[in-house]
Amino acid sequence: MIWHVQNENFILDSTRIFMKAFHLLLFDGSLIFPECILIFGLILLLMIDSTSDQKDILWFYFISSTSLVMSITALLVRWREEPMISFSGNFQTNNFNEIFQFLILLCSTLCIPLSVEYIECTEMSITEFLLFILTATLGGMFLCGANDFITIFVTPECFSLCSYLLSIWIYQERCTV
Repeated sequence: MIWHVQNENFILDSTRIFMKAFHLLLFDGSLIFPECILIFGLILLLMIDSTSDQKDILWFYFISSTSLVMSITALLVRWREEPMISFSGNFQTNNFNEIFQFLILLCSTLCIPLSVEYIECTEMSITEFLLFILTATLGGMFLCGANDFITIFVTPECFSLCSYLLSIWIYQERCTV
């Protein structure tokens, strides 16, 4: 009898935890929908690069550019919404933040076609370059919506990671030459 009551309490507690997680994903997750599009583009880019034998360069450009354009579209769709604070006060969305997120996305979108010749001249891996661009964009977008000091200190790590990787990669290239 005691085990049955404890088991029911466990099921009720598990259901409450699941519903809180679902509520967080459904309602708070829609506030970071442009960032989720970029994360999906990053994962898709990594999966195609790691599973494909032949490296089709146009697909890599298409995936990264499409994820950036879709993020811009998602930002423009939610433009006139009221300001909201989500994720326990860690993330904030309002029109002022979205202006800077739009500028970051626009610059990243323009950076990809403008740097094609540079990538070919330096013989840099296209996938690595596009991953650097997308992670830096993602970190900048999270920084625009940061609402507390912890988030402000954590988000630069997202876009500084690509700078660290790029400097290591360039250093290794110079050492092998």
